[in-house]
Amino acid sequence: MTFFKGFFKKKAVPKKTVNAYDGVKKHLFALVVNYSMRENDKDGGMPEFIGEFDGVSALPKAYRYPFVYCWSDKSNNNMLVLSFNDKDIRFYCSAVIDSLKMCDEYNDLEGVVDDVINDFNRCTSDAFHETIVRLHAK
Repeated sequence: MTFFKGFFKKKAVPKKTVNAYDGVKKHLFALVVNYSMRENDKDGGMPEFIGEFDGVSALPKAYRYPFVYCWSDKSNNNMLVLSFNDKDIRFYCSAVIDSLKMCDEYNDLEGVVDDVINDFNRCTSDAFHETIVRLHAK
């Protein structure tokens, strides 16, 4: 038995520090994407089309916009416009942060929410434009 003495002894592994900012950001981003996918599930994953309007100022005021939606801009040759409901995304992220009691542990949550919104807008815009290009190619 002395032969194996110390053979299976665990070696000291340096502890890794966790970047709270990145962890919170990744989780919030995943939750926002999942929520948006559920919202758009009835449209086959595509953003909800809300109609044709004559510019941004003509968009309805009393409308519950989804996180991601698209509309046709008559003032710009009926161009399809992808828009984001940043106010509701911000509210959703804040609600998640509050429910998980993250406020006490991390101070820069407003910056995390801003990064999540920017990343979500960028990723969704890229995917939407790629889909439109593929549809026009057929």
